[in-house]
Order: sequence, then structure tokens, then C-alpha cells
Amino acid sequence: FVGRERERAEVAALVREGSRLVTLTGPGGCGKTRLAIEAAAELVPEHRNGVYWVGLAALRDPALVIDTIAQTLGAKGGVAEHIGERELLLLLDNVEQVIDAAPELAALVESCGNLRLLVTSRELLHVRGEASYPVEPLAESDATDLFCERSSLARDETITELCGRLDRLPLAIELAAARTVALSPREVLERLSGRLDLLRGGRDALPRQRTLRATIEWSYDLLSVEEQHAFARLAVFSGGCTLEAAEAVTKAGLDTLQSLVEKSLLRRAGERFWMFETIRKFAGERLDASGEREAVARRHATWLAELVERLELPVRHGEPDATSRLSAEIDNLRSALEWLARRGDVGDAVRILDGLWYFWVAKGFATEGLRWARWVVVEAP
Repeated sequence: FVGRERERAEVAALVREGSRLVTLTGPGGCGKTRLAIEAAAELVPEHRNGVYWVGLAALRDPALVIDTIAQTLGAKGGVAEHIGERELLLLLDNVEQVIDAAPELAALVESCGNLRLLVTSRELLHVRGEASYPVEPLAESDATDLFCERSSLARDETITELCGRLDRLPLAIELAAARTVALSPREVLERLSGRLDLLRGGRDALPRQRTLRATIEWSYDLLSVEEQHAFARLAVFSGGCTLEAAEAVTKAGLDTLQSLVEKSLLRRAGERFWMFETIRKFAGERLDASGEREAVARRHATWLAELVERLELPVRHGEPDATSRLSAEIDNLRSALEWLARRGDVGDAVRILDGLWYFWVAKGFATEGLRWARWVVVEAP
């Protein structure tokens, strides 16, 4: 974490001073999530029943927001009843694509007197009691420090100019810094400048969003053909994936995946690969343009159906490792079920639903399972 000391203190102060729903807003890649995590970490001692991160980037159905909170907390009944008077802070990350859940979130805060929500979103929730905190780009010195730390280079005027051209957006800076393995900062600046000028004049998106898009696009253009294919296919995963899943669905080898990690287009945490949502959306555009979306989504759904069938018996016998394995794939399972339901493809959908039934019961979320079954079997085209 580089810089942002003032911002971290201000966000924490909003919560300490009585704001029970604080929303950090700004474009993708501006550092909302990292700032929220750092502020939440500072607030841990003041919430004796815990601080929880709830990732919502993979969701598209607002009805699943409360279910996801319940799963994070281990609530097997109603979320409000589970929280009660507990002193909790929930960090809800990437709410913008499930913004219609905002009234439920406001109601949850009102019904739980000691609950506080720290939200990241590209837009405000516009609910009662909401406090807004716009996340601005990094200060000039902090932006330069971030580039130097990520690239292991000494500060100079070229780096400062480059960071300014990148609108001091943390994600754009990290992507550019990753390229200094092969290019000097001056070469990075020269190669990016033309693209940035073109996009600033040619698109009607906000300037910072155009800057970030241009940086991602430039990084993508520098990939080999094999890396470009793997990058695009990885967009099908919601909530990340294991190496086994990535190899099966993208048909990419470990060297290709490792190269994407080294270029900062793919991240790795523990045993899972993942993408920033901004990058994943760009990868999804590339996947659609390639004409491969259908085939990749089919491999994704089939791989998940096979995984669920393989783990059904261990889950039924109460083996915690099997239950944890499925919990890690819940976002992928939801996205696969949605894709299958929209296509009216009952086959793999039923395989997944059959195999998940004991998992949903064990986790206390049979209602979600029934909702999916109704959609797939009754309501799907």
C-alpha cells in the first residue's frame, strides 16, 4: 500500500463518527478496493465481532447479494437475525453491477443497530443514511513511488511524467510498470502517448476511464497470440480459478499463465488465479470479438459439472475439504448456471444442481438451490 494516508484516515473517521453506510466511489482501477481494505483494517479493533470482506464483482443478480453476505458470515437463517446486535463491519466490494440490492442493504443497516457497511462502487447507492467518499487519483509523489516500487527503478522526471499521463491511476501505473522488464520508462511513455491522445479525442467515456482502457489495450497488444487467446478465455471465470480449471477451460499451459501474471494482467493469490474486474471486462470484450464465447463457456460449464459430480459424495459425507472446494467456486457455479439457463440447456444445469444439493443444504442455503432449480427447469426458455 503506497500513499493514501490522508484518505485512509478520512474513511476510517467517517465510520468512527457515526456514518453506518459509507460508499467509496470512482472509476475502475482508481484504488477503491485497496483503500477500503486498508481503512477496514484500521477499524478492526473497534468491531469486536469482526470485519468481513464480501466480494460482489462476480454477481449479476441483485437477489444474491444478501445470500452472499449470509454465506460469508456463516448465517444459516436470516442475515439480520444472525447479525442481531453484533458489532460488525462488512466491506462490500464492487456493488455497481448489483446496485438494485441497495434498498435491501439500507434496510439491513437499519435493522441491525451495530452493523456498519463500507461499500466500493462506481456509483452511489442513493439510499438513506449513505455517506459518500469519492476516491481521487494518487498524489503525484505517491504515484511516482508506486511506479518505482513496482518496477524497482529510481525516481526521475520521465517516471513522474509517465504517471501524470496515466492520470495517476494505480492500476494503469502497475500495468505500465510491469513493462519495464523489457522497456525503459521513456519507451513506455512514448508508446503509450499516441494511444492516450487518440482515445482522449475519440471516445465519449470519462477521461480517466479512457486512460485505463488504453493502458489495458496496450498491454494486451503486446501479448503473443497464445497469451491473447488465454487472456480472453480467462474472462469466463467469475471469482477466479485454480490452475487445473484454467488449463482445462483456456487450453493454456502454465508458462502462458505465468507470463500473464508477470505482465500484471492476471493475479495469483494462494492456489487461485484472478483478474481485476476492470481487466476481466476488457478480456470479455476480446472473448466476444474472437467468436469463442460459446465454446469456452461450454467448457467452463462442463468442467464445473464434472467437479460437482466428483465432490458430491465427499460433501454428502461431510468432508470439509470438499465443501470448501465448492465454496471457492460458488461464483463460477452461479455464472455457469445462469449461462445454461439463458440458453435453455437443461442437461449440464441439472448435473450441477443435482450435485450441489447436499452442498446447499449443508451450508444452509437450500432456498438458493430451489431458486436455481425453478429458473432452470421451469422458467428457462
